[in-house]
Amino acid sequence: MDVRAIILTGLAPEENEASADSSFSGVPFSLLPVLGRPLLHRIADRLNDAGIDSISVLNAASGELPLVQEARRADLKWRDVSSEQMWRAAEEQFDELVQSGAEMVLVMRLGAYAEVEIDPLLQFHLDKRNHVTQVAASDGPLDFFVLSASRRNDAAFLFRNKLAKTRVPAPPFVTAGYVNSLRNAGDLRRLVQDAFALKTAIQPLGKEVRPGIWVANGAKIHRSVRMVAPCYIGAFSKIRAGALITRGSAIEHHAVVDCGTVVEASTLLPLSCLGPGLDLTYSVVGSRRIASVKYGAELEVEDEALVSSVPSTSMLRTLSNAAGLLAFVPRQVVRGFSGSKARKTQVASECPSGNFDPGAAAHSVGQDRPALTSGVVARARE
Repeated sequence: MDVRAIILTGLAPEENEASADSSFSGVPFSLLPVLGRPLLHRIADRLNDAGIDSISVLNAASGELPLVQEARRADLKWRDVSSEQMWRAAEEQFDELVQSGAEMVLVMRLGAYAEVEIDPLLQFHLDKRNHVTQVAASDGPLDFFVLSASRRNDAAFLFRNKLAKTRVPAPPFVTAGYVNSLRNAGDLRRLVQDAFALKTAIQPLGKEVRPGIWVANGAKIHRSVRMVAPCYIGAFSKIRAGALITRGSAIEHHAVVDCGTVVEASTLLPLSCLGPGLDLTYSVVGSRRIASVKYGAELEVEDEALVSSVPSTSMLRTLSNAAGLLAFVPRQVVRGFSGSKARKTQVASECPSGNFDPGAAAHSVGQDRPALTSGVVARARE
């Protein structure tokens, strides 16, 4: 049987979902990497394993964002569309798949992360002779549907109502798989913790160097760094001298944790740099923003000594490293001429003594959320 899939991503929450926050700094949670791989890729792989190798992705998020570009993959038929054109594009995509021979089409709007049993779902759809079958979890329905190719009117009705209702009522398929609503940073952190606890099918991308500690290729970890299981260090990330990574923390690819900083029960998103001498607890950091899980609030951090961004391309990263080396070498030459030597007890030379202003966090996102200062989320230790 020819089964194909349409995945919708990057859509803003509807009016009745005003409390939901399905993105972080403009990037949908479903496109963010979790333990080394974007969630979209993990979902696509589950579909491939079920024999569905034709997957169309309609994306409404900004294609200029590095993490959105990273989510593209050669085997995914990717198309960027505006939010206003999304539903029309989905209807056209459904018609195109049917004309090319599809007998059933899976349609899912990525928001929640759900590990749905595909084969039982398709069999349920056939046994019940449904025009459209919706997937439901124990706590409510999901934006996940099976459509029969011969029911174009039902498909058009579903898309024109933004997946909110079906033309003909039908019994839902209740999944027993793992489901995470992914509405906020707290849900993202819970997904990471559940993956470490083997409650999901998500596996860290890397090598388990010690029980509960995974390190991906290219990661650079100073010998003085302490890592407490479970934790994850992503590809080409840098963990500098004296840092501590503990309690289910995830450092994603090309991220930097500076000297003496503690990361506890937190996620550092790709291409992000956490400054020296900080305590980061129960938070998600990326794109120069901090989201506190404990306080349910976000901050934009203005002081680059606290949180900054790593260049998104390898060329820019090389130039940045070269600039840092050029600034470092003259200091060492002067030190050599002056005869001064570093004491053995000093921290490695990679750790600067840079000054930073802990009060330079501003711009709370929500007016109705509790006030949050940088001292709550990431405080400088004396």
